[in-house]
Amino acid sequence: MTPIDLRKGVVATSIRIAGVPQDIGIAPGGAAAYVISSAPGAADGTITPIDLASRKTGPLIDAGLSPLELFLGGDGTTAYIKGSKKATSSGDYGPDMITPITLATGLRHTPITFTSPNGLLYDFEIAPGGATAYAALEDATIIPIRLATGGRGKSIKLGGGTIIRVVIGGTHAYTVRASHSSHSYATTLTTTNLVTGIIGRPVPIGGLNVDVPAISADGSTAYVYSPDNPGTPALTSLTLANGILGRPIRLPYPIDHLVVAPDGGAAYALVAPDGGHPFGAVLPIDLKQGTAGALIQLRS
Repeated sequence: MTPIDLRKGVVATSIRIAGVPQDIGIAPGGAAAYVISSAPGAADGTITPIDLASRKTGPLIDAGLSPLELFLGGDGTTAYIKGSKKATSSGDYGPDMITPITLATGLRHTPITFTSPNGLLYDFEIAPGGATAYAALEDATIIPIRLATGGRGKSIKLGGGTIIRVVIGGTHAYTVRASHSSHSYATTLTTTNLVTGIIGRPVPIGGLNVDVPAISADGSTAYVYSPDNPGTPALTSLTLANGILGRPIRLPYPIDHLVVAPDGGAAYALVAPDGGHPFGAVLPIDLKQGTAGALIQLRS
């Protein structure tokens, strides 16, 4: 794991993690981080606790089978691990599931499973306050989950068009759709209020070949990444209240992941490793000026 001072663009000394890191969660207050990883070729994974002040790692916590993503509960004491389970003796993996783990003791609780006809788990997000989570599934169903009991609330069926991506942010879900199943070019983005179940009007987004949108902290703006619109990577803002698209911000490199800063003034994108930056890089993006900054090179 590599800490980066984003204001100064300074890359600190990396913290060694056992195995291949898959995902990271930062505890509320920023005192600790938790990284899930697995050894090459191994099915089981672990959670590495990290004291961010001392940059020391704690004892490993068993993360179960095939861990992919980590989500922290509202108070940071429980991790929710997205993984799979073996469905057959041949070693095939079954439906996605979320396993709660008490971080202080390493105790793994009964998994929350997702099976047919709902399909694969697209996204999982813990709502503000930490009492409820929302699972977005492959068949465009949103399921509320009461984390204290694992009980499920009334499902919200999004429907309409071919679902490309579903992203959950806070109390809203954002669904990117295509008009036809034969292509992956998105035509609309729809906002769904997860508290009321009200599905908003689909907003046209111009047939962009999009990856997962990033949502600003206040929920007012989506930033849609297009790898080839037209021909070069670009980031386009979408005002969710009125559907107005901003001017595309041209990016010098393709990106793998995007986060928007809490104040909404900047975004930071992860650039995949290649010959020019073998350990990857972070690309700062000034959302106010509409410009990409200088790469922050990572190192081993």
